[in-house]
Amino acid sequence: MLKLPFITESPQSQTVCSNSSVTFTAAATGTDVKYTWWRDAGDGNFVQATSASSSADYTFSASESLNGYSYKCIVTEVGCEVGVETFEATLSIILPPQITEQPQAQTVCHNSEVTFTAAAIGTDLTYFWQWFNNDGYIGSSPSSTSPDYTFTADISQNGYLYRCTIIDANCNIRSESEVVTLAVNQTQVANLTQESINICVGETATFEVEATGVGDLTYQWTGDGNNLANNEIYAGVTTAILSVTGASTPITSLLLNVTSDCGSATSTPFTLNVYGIEKPEITQQLSNPTNASLQVMNSFVLGVDNFEWFLNGNSYQNTGENPEMTLTEAGSYTVVATKNNCEHPESDMSVIVVTGFENKLLLNTLNVYPNPVNNKLTLEMGKDFDTSKESKIILTNTKGKQVYTKRYNDLYNRKVDIDMAGFESGIYRLKRKSMGG
Repeated sequence: MLKLPFITESPQSQTVCSNSSVTFTAAATGTDVKYTWWRDAGDGNFVQATSASSSADYTFSASESLNGYSYKCIVTEVGCEVGVETFEATLSIILPPQITEQPQAQTVCHNSEVTFTAAAIGTDLTYFWQWFNNDGYIGSSPSSTSPDYTFTADISQNGYLYRCTIIDANCNIRSESEVVTLAVNQTQVANLTQESINICVGETATFEVEATGVGDLTYQWTGDGNNLANNEIYAGVTTAILSVTGASTPITSLLLNVTSDCGSATSTPFTLNVYGIEKPEITQQLSNPTNASLQVMNSFVLGVDNFEWFLNGNSYQNTGENPEMTLTEAGSYTVVATKNNCEHPESDMSVIVVTGFENKLLLNTLNVYPNPVNNKLTLEMGKDFDTSKESKIILTNTKGKQVYTKRYNDLYNRKVDIDMAGFESGIYRLKRKSMGG
């Protein structure tokens, strides 16, 4: 008669890592024993897992689906249909971390603090974050036991994608969170018009910017460091478009400050150049009577496109960019300069008395005679002169020294006589200045 096998070793319950190899072992005494392994999926019903074998070991891969299964072995003697069962053993599988809280997409401002968070169930968990864009991987954080990742957002990170990898330290198995997007906003200003605009006196210049930000945008234009206000010159000082009309002085730094919920930004400086402001000044008369000339003050000359000279109110000579004009006759001279296509105010009158020149008398100008003069020089005011205001007559030599000056009130006869009997021969410059402007 055959004896039943005697179980000497039952399988032991095990806890293993997911997808690792697991082996259950049993042992029994007998003449010719066979081992058949069975498993229960948790419903109390065992199903055969292996065929009868002389090997007491059962080795397989511990997939996640087998977590919680029970295992036993039935040992039989060859030739005997009745077998002996071992005690049951349970297989516990360490699963990848179970994520219970996914990170959320965020929209923040440049230079503000942002925190991504993920949470999971597991043992000895560590977290590290990765970020990338459409071109691929960019960087990652150090591993940490904290589920939070906090940093200061930069505008360069706008559109970055973030993902958290959570690792169970016991089995080095991991789970990955959902991928979320970081949107970083910043108040930004871009100039739409050229940064340097030239206008003539009385013209309008328009400066425009494009601004972006979060929430309502506020605007404030400044000129040379001072906030501008809407008035007869400035319009739109709290908008993206500034109009400047009738400015009488240049503005070297026009800026637009824009503020939104994401801070402030300032435009690149604009410059407004205003031409046609200064009045050219005739400052020099050369001393050679045969080649006498007038010249415009050097500080005014730069950038002038054209000098138009007038004699006794009539166009006399155009010297182009040359600020010097050669005289061919005596009389009352003025000059009009054009700079950056803007016509400047006409200069003050310069009355020239030159020996050897023929005098030209006109009723609507300042007439000087006789010319040349020996004793008495007469100045006769034309009808366009306002003689009711106090006037000053100045006579200078070729070195710029005043040799005669006198004030006059209410020239009812429009004439002034100057005794020149004691003057040296040469060239003199005569100027009448209205003291009332």
